[in-house]
Amino acid sequence: MPFGLVTALLPFCKLMRLVIGQILDLLSYFDDTLVFATSWQQHIVALRTLLTLLRRHGLHVNPSKLSIGSSSVEFLGHMVSSGTLVPVQKKMDKILQLSVPVKKKEVRSLLGLVNYYRHFIADFASISAHLSDLLRKGTPEEV
Repeated sequence: MPFGLVTALLPFCKLMRLVIGQILDLLSYFDDTLVFATSWQQHIVALRTLLTLLRRHGLHVNPSKLSIGSSSVEFLGHMVSSGTLVPVQKKMDKILQLSVPVKKKEVRSLLGLVNYYRHFIADFASISAHLSDLLRKGTPEEV
C-alpha cells in the first residue's frame, strides 16, 4: 500500500484478515505483521505459509522492512522478546521528558499517551484518576 493512501487502509485490513486469517502463529495490525513460533522449524513453516498466501493474492513485502529469525522485535511501541513484552525505551524517554501539563488540553494529551502503556504503570488507575479529576466540567482551564 503506498504511503499516505489513508482511504485504502480499511479495505487493506479486510483483505489481510481474509488472506492471513487462518495462520495461528501470526499477529497483524494494519500493515505490520508479526510471525512468531516456539521453534525454528515452526517459524519457517509460518513464514512460508504467510509469503505463499501473500504472493497468491498479489501482495508484496518490502524486504528492507523484514526481520527474520529475530529473538526480539519492536512491534507497536513494545519490545517483544521470548515471552516478554516491555515498552520501547525511546517511547518511555519521550514521556519522561514531557513538561508538566498546565492546561486541560495538555492533561488530556498526557492521559491519552500514558494510557497506551497503562499495563506497565503501577497503580495507574489511582494516578490517572487524579489527572482525570482535573478535566471535570467546571474546573479551571489552567490546572
